Amino acid sequence: MSDNKKLKSKQDRIRVDGKDPSEVAYLRKQFPGISTRALTGAIRAAGPLRKDIIKYLQKKTETRYYNTSIGKGQVLRVTIRC
Repeated sequence: MSDNKKLKSKQDRIRVDGKDPSEVAYLRKQFPGISTRALTGAIRAAGPLRKDIIKYLQKKTETRYYNTSIGKGQVLRVTIRC
């Protein structure tokens, strides 16, 4: 987040700058299945705090299961990964 990458403080560790490609790339290593565009959207939605972004992404990427009745006693299990 700072202009000088050599000077880092607590503020740099707890925040993510969505406009800095290196910070988005580092966050992408934690969530390899998510595109860069989706990560920048998550930063906009959750705010710049790293813990809020990670919590938001974990909530969005959890696997959800739905049971759907398709006929006489038949149940189709659908897995949706957001």
